[in-house]
Amino acid sequence: MDKGKEPEVGEGLRLIRLNIENFLRIKGLEVDARGNHVIIRGKNGSGKTSAIDALWCALAGGKGRKLDKPIRDGEDKAVVSVDLGEFTVEKSWTASGTRLAVKSAGKKVKNAQALLDGLFGVFALDPLRFLGLRSQDQVDEVLNAAKVAPPVDQVREITGEDCPVKEGESADEYLMRLSADETGEFYVERRGVGRDKDAKEASLQEARAILAEMGGEPKGDERLSSSGIVEELTRLQGQADERREAREHAQEARRSFEEGRAKLDGLSRELSGVDEAIGDLEQKLALARESREELLGRIDKGTVVVKEREIAAASAKVAFEELADPAGKIEELRGRLADAEKHNETLIKRRAKAEDVQRLSGEVEKVSAEHERLEGVLAGLRDLRKNLLVGADLGVEGLSVGEGQLMLNGNPFSQASHAERISAACAIARAQNPRLRVLRIDDGEHLDAEMKTALIAAAERQGFQVVMTCVTDHDDLSVEIVDAEGAGPVEAKDGQGDMVEASAKKAGEDF
Repeated sequence: MDKGKEPEVGEGLRLIRLNIENFLRIKGLEVDARGNHVIIRGKNGSGKTSAIDALWCALAGGKGRKLDKPIRDGEDKAVVSVDLGEFTVEKSWTASGTRLAVKSAGKKVKNAQALLDGLFGVFALDPLRFLGLRSQDQVDEVLNAAKVAPPVDQVREITGEDCPVKEGESADEYLMRLSADETGEFYVERRGVGRDKDAKEASLQEARAILAEMGGEPKGDERLSSSGIVEELTRLQGQADERREAREHAQEARRSFEEGRAKLDGLSRELSGVDEAIGDLEQKLALARESREELLGRIDKGTVVVKEREIAAASAKVAFEELADPAGKIEELRGRLADAEKHNETLIKRRAKAEDVQRLSGEVEKVSAEHERLEGVLAGLRDLRKNLLVGADLGVEGLSVGEGQLMLNGNPFSQASHAERISAACAIARAQNPRLRVLRIDDGEHLDAEMKTALIAAAERQGFQVVMTCVTDHDDLSVEIVDAEGAGPVEAKDGQGDMVEASAKKAGEDF
C-alpha cells in the first residue's frame, strides 16, 4: 500500500474473530466466528452483554455505548481485538486514555475511526436503537432505508399545484406538513373553507327564514302607481280647503251679525234710557230729540246692515252645506296610498331578500365545491402517505406508514410484540446495506424459536452475520456458532478465561 493512501473498503465484511481481555465483566473471551452467526448465552450479570458491547465499543467510536469504567475491576488495561478479514481493529483502554488502531494487510490505517464509521449503517451494530427513536424518526429512517423520496409529482397530481419540498424534509415529513390533522397546510386550508361554508350556510338559512316570514309574492308582482291617487288627493284637498274657507267665511258673517244685533240691542236700551231722561230732562228735550233722530237714523241704517249680514250669513251657510265633505274620501285615498307604499316596500324587500338567497346559494355551492375538493386532496395525500412503502421490500411484511408513525399489520408499531419489533429493526438495519454486515442484537431471548430461526435465515439470505445475546439458566458464559453450511465445533473461552466448546448448527434449526 502506498504511503498516505487509504485502503479501499470492500463489500460484505463480517466478524472473523473477536478477542476480549479485561473488558467490563469479562476477564478473557475469544470467539472464532469465521463469518458465522454468534449466539452468546448466560445468566443476567454473566457478561454476555459485556461481550456484545465490546464489539460495539471497538467499532462504533463516539456513536457507541458511553462507558464510565470499561476496564474490569482490579485490572489496569482492557483490550478488544476485532478481525474483519480485510481489516483488523484493536482498541484499548487505560487510566490515561483510549487507543484505536486499524490495520489493513498489516499496515496501519490513518483516520481509523472515520474508516470504521463508513463500514456500518445507522442501526447495523445496534438494531434495537431503532426501537428507542421517536415515532416520526422511525418513519423517516424506514423511508430512508427504502429510498423513498418526497413524492412531489404525485402531490402535484393530487393537489393541482406545486408543493416544493423544504430542505432536509423526508417523504413523510413532507406529506405531514401538507396533510397532518390540525397543522397540515391543506388541513388548515380546508378548515378555513369549512368555517366559511358554515357561515355562508347559516346566512343562507337566515335569509330563507326571513323570506318565508314575508310570505308569498304580494298580489300583483308589479309596483303600484301612486301618481293618480296623489292627483285626486290634491284635487280633493283643494276642495276641502275651499269648503273650509267657506265655513270660516260663514262663521265670520255670523259673528258679524251677532255683533250687529248685540249693538242694536244696546242702542235700543240706550233709547229707552233717553226716553226716560226726556221726562226728567225737559230742558234737554231738544238735544235728546236730536239725539233720538240721529239714533233712529243709525238704527234704521243698522237694521239694514244687520239684515244684509243675516242674509249673507244664511247664504254662506247654504253655500257651505252645498259643498260635499271629502274627509271620508281623503281618508280612503290616504289608506290606498299607504297600502301602495307598503306593497311596494314589501315587494322591494322581498325581491332583495330573494336576490340574497340566490347569491348566498351560489356562494355556498362554490365554497362547498372547494371544501369537497380539499377533502379529496387530503384523502389523496393521506392515502399516499399510507402507501409510501408499497413496493419497497424491507423484509417486514405488513409494515406501512400511518399518521406520523409506523404501522405493522394495521396496528401502531409500538403496540407490536417486542419480538416483532426486534425483527423489524433488524430488517431495517439490513435494508441500509452497510459494508460491515453484522447485526448486533442484545436480549435475543425476546425472540421465540421460530423468530430466531427466521431472523438467522433472513440474515443469511442477505449476507448478514448475527451476533446475539440470550439469557439462559446456565451459570457460565457460553458461545454458540451457527453456520449455514453446518461447520464443525469451534472453541471459545468463557468469561473467566476457561475453554468452552460450542457446536455449530445449520441455519433454520432451533438453537
